[in-house]
Amino acid sequence: LKRTEIRKDKARPAKIYSGWEVLCLVSEGNPRWFTGIAKHLLLRRERSPSRKELSVESQYDALVSASRKFMDYVATIPRPVCSGLSTTEGGLKSLVDILVKLFRSEVLDNDFSLEPVLSFRVDASVPDDIRQAIFDGLYSGAFIPVGDVDRQFAFSHDLTDQNLRTTYLLAPLEFLPLRTGKSRNLSTLLKHFNSGNTRQMIRRNSKTHGIQ
Repeated sequence: LKRTEIRKDKARPAKIYSGWEVLCLVSEGNPRWFTGIAKHLLLRRERSPSRKELSVESQYDALVSASRKFMDYVATIPRPVCSGLSTTEGGLKSLVDILVKLFRSEVLDNDFSLEPVLSFRVDASVPDDIRQAIFDGLYSGAFIPVGDVDRQFAFSHDLTDQNLRTTYLLAPLEFLPLRTGKSRNLSTLLKHFNSGNTRQMIRRNSKTHGIQ
């Protein structure tokens, strides 16, 4: 199949983002997230004709709904516009949007790779205002530490050289793999996004894929 034909297969995302293992990964071990999604799934099963069915499409729709609600929550976290982000929205919302679009482009637009870039390293070139947005993301659950690290480091120590990824809760919304992938310096990712061609390509593909 051609790449465009694969992307038009609407059943494919539902098959990927359904099942018990996906629910556990997407909820990130957060009891509130797990309970909220599970209740939504149970309601959908109760509304089925047999009151026992739960299709993969219903599971996928429930996860996408949870992703959108989380992004709505992220948008409410107040923070001035970050100097290193070419957008007019608040710090954390802008940073999350940019990263998931870059990761999605890495997976869907580039040549196939067994290890696409799906995480980032906070290098020394990352400015303080973006670091503050990262702290906001760690507190809210938008960013997850990668590797065998003390999960409490982020709230009391410098972020430099720490590897992070966006939460798997956003994966169904953006068609991202439920894996960590390769890591790249955050300053490099932002520089790549801020190039005019990259922004235009991501916006064009967002419309093509029907993703807001």
